[in-house]
Amino acid sequence: MCNYSQMVLDNGRLNGLYEAYIKMYLSNILTLDRAAKECNVSKEEFISLVKDYKKDGKV
Repeated sequence: MCNYSQMVLDNGRLNGLYEAYIKMYLSNILTLDRAAKECNVSKEEFISLVKDYKKDGKV
């Protein structure tokens, strides 16, 4: 697989992971701390992802 294809695949997987944790956070299944930790981002970065998700419906 070429590097570009791998990057697109990896980016899609990462976005899917973020979306799953955002949905669990918004459903009160996970706390902000836990969701951010599982996504390997800071709380501030996770809040930004949540805001983008709420606005566009995608990460």
